[in-house]
Amino acid sequence: EPTETEYGEKLITGVFFFFSFETQSKTVKIPKKTAEEISYRCISGDGNIWTKGTTSTSDFTFERSVDDDTTIDHYKCIYVNGSKVPDSGLAVESGSLKVSLKAEYLETLALGTHTIKAEFDDGSAEAKFMVQAKAEPGNEPGNNNNQNNNNTSGDTKKNTPVTNTTVSKRNVVSAQGSNAVVVQSTTNKAVPKTGDSNMNALWILLTIIPAAAIAGMVIVRRKKTQE
Repeated sequence: EPTETEYGEKLITGVFFFFSFETQSKTVKIPKKTAEEISYRCISGDGNIWTKGTTSTSDFTFERSVDDDTTIDHYKCIYVNGSKVPDSGLAVESGSLKVSLKAEYLETLALGTHTIKAEFDDGSAEAKFMVQAKAEPGNEPGNNNNQNNNNTSGDTKKNTPVTNTTVSKRNVVSAQGSNAVVVQSTTNKAVPKTGDSNMNALWILLTIIPAAAIAGMVIVRRKKTQE
C-alpha cells in the first residue's frame, strides 16, 4: 500500500500467446497518498458517560487512515466544545492516538453532552461524550427501599375500609382512591301511622248497615205474606 512518503507496488500478471503460451509479470507503482486522501476517526470512546464525583478518566482513541503508527506525530491539541483543553487536563500516548480526559478537568464541565475534537496537522476527528450528576445517597440503581415504602404507604391508604359511615335509606357507594366500598343500609325505621286503617273500617261499617236493613225488610215482608 502507498504511504505519504513511499509509493505502493502492484503486480500485474498476464499470459500471452505467440507460438506458445508464455506468462509474463510486471510491477507498477501506486502513487503516494495525498493530503486529501488522509482522514482521522474516533474508534473508541464515542458516547462515553462520565459521572461527577468519580476519579476515573474518560478515554478516547483516534485513528489515522494512512500510517496509523505515525498518528501521534501529527497530533496538535484537543478541544472540548471549541475550547482548548490544557495539558494539565489530559494525557496522550501512542497506539493510534489515545487521549484521557482527567477527572479534575471533567469536573469543570457542565452536565450534559459535550464534543471532543482531536486536532492534527493534516486533519481532525470528533466524538461525543456526556457528563452526568452523581446519584444521591439512597437513590442508587437497585435501591428501591424508599420507593417500596412509599408504595406500601399509598396502598395502605387505598385499601383502608370506610368506617363509621351513616346511611339512612339507600345503598351508597363510597369511593376512596381506586377501590369502591359498597355500604348496605341497616337502619330500620318504623312506618308512621296515618289513620288510613280507621277510614277503611268506617267504609266497611257503612256498607254493612244498609245491607242488614234491607235484609230485615225482606224477612218482615215474607212473614206478612205467609199470614
